[in-house]
Amino acid sequence: MTAKLTSKNRASRRFRWLEKFLAIIGLINLVLVCFDLSYIPRRDFYLQTTPSLTQLYDSVKGINPSPETESYLERVQALEAQVVATDGLPIII
Repeated sequence: MTAKLTSKNRASRRFRWLEKFLAIIGLINLVLVCFDLSYIPRRDFYLQTTPSLTQLYDSVKGINPSPETESYLERVQALEAQVVATDGLPIII
């Protein structure tokens, strides 16, 4: 009877690495699913903290920049450059 117990112990020891590996894979999967579910509601937070990750994951989610937003941001950058060039003085037309 002790021979059966030791053979079971040896078999369980053999597969412990597999159990640990599968547990790590499951944990990674859980983290990725939680990130995916929280991405859209918390996209602004991710954009502020990790902009490179946001740019990469936007293509995965199929998020494209809006043309209106892009033109607005270009106008803001031009106005900021104009304010810096005039030392913050108003431009009279």
